[in-house]
Amino acid sequence: MRPVFIIGIPVEVRKRFVADAVRGDLPVTVVPASRGYEGYYGLTPTPEYALYNLHAYMEDLAVYADARIVILPYTPLPGDLETELKCLKDDFGADVAFVKAGANGWPKATVSEFNSSFRDAVYEALVQHFFPAGKPKDLSPTECFEAINERCPNIIIPGGAIDLCDKVARYRYKFMRNAAHALEALATDGLGGPTVEEFFGSFELQHAQSGGIVAGIKLFRSGDCVYTGSSQTHLKDGDGTSPVSAARIYYYWFDFETKSYLAILYAGPHPDTNVNRQYKFD
Repeated sequence: MRPVFIIGIPVEVRKRFVADAVRGDLPVTVVPASRGYEGYYGLTPTPEYALYNLHAYMEDLAVYADARIVILPYTPLPGDLETELKCLKDDFGADVAFVKAGANGWPKATVSEFNSSFRDAVYEALVQHFFPAGKPKDLSPTECFEAINERCPNIIIPGGAIDLCDKVARYRYKFMRNAAHALEALATDGLGGPTVEEFFGSFELQHAQSGGIVAGIKLFRSGDCVYTGSSQTHLKDGDGTSPVSAARIYYYWFDFETKSYLAILYAGPHPDTNVNRQYKFD
């Protein structure tokens, strides 16, 4: 599917819809909106963030006419962003859709009704808009990690890192998929203010800085080792149980040559030894 850029999805809805987008193989960039003190939605973290990400999205397209942009009506747009969106539509032929509140299944933009029912209605309208044939099926953990690796250029998954992904207990699959979405968000947007524990907590994930297992990576270029790093940071689900029920994802977030990268070094049942990976960085 064509990559899509969506502006103004309520933050409470973002995770659910992005999960559907991953399952449906829909590359999506989201500029979320959160409620302020007066109860109104506004682009987050700042309106300038939306314009910056729009430019990044457009740069990845072969031609501007390939753009597919959807703007939800529940938050005001800064003037420069609105002007640029209209220019893309009128001058370049981009597919730019300004959603109308209260029409075609989209809920009304009434601040007094910005509640859970409103958010559910926004979510259902998004699904209907992008997947009229119905919600896509769940991806396996392996498919989920492969999808984020393809979408996100600063995610590194060395050989062997996700070979055991699908070996966790089936009831841990939801955790694995949710963790993949969270790691993609971290690689794409950074922490944005909260601590790393608070960041993953917003995805209802348990983050650990230690635990006995060390995961390391070596980057190679033209046969030479150009970077070495290791960490014990990981996401986990299940303690004091069998290895397949104790799902673990070890990752390493680092800077290299002025860019930030997130390496997923192990995903699967609880490992019993340290993990060491190599990656050709050519």
